[in-house]
Amino acid sequence: MEQVRHEFLFGSNIFMLNGYDTPEKNRRYEAVFTQLFNFASAPFYWRDLEPERGKVRFAGNSPAIYRRPHPTRSYRFVSNIISP
Repeated sequence: MEQVRHEFLFGSNIFMLNGYDTPEKNRRYEAVFTQLFNFASAPFYWRDLEPERGKVRFAGNSPAIYRRPHPTRSYRFVSNIISP
């Protein structure tokens, strides 16, 4: 017998969300993550949310920062994997 579902939250950080160098690798990361986990911790560190004083990274055209996915993308990803 193999457990394939559970009701408890089981997850990991999503620091590499959209962090790979090709769209294929990013899709693979998301696919494997959602197959394994139903919860994610997003990185919210102030110096990465406001890398330049007065310029927060909430706009869609914000610069990419390695291992710090865009906050809106993180929220959407986590919302989708937690929702039934």
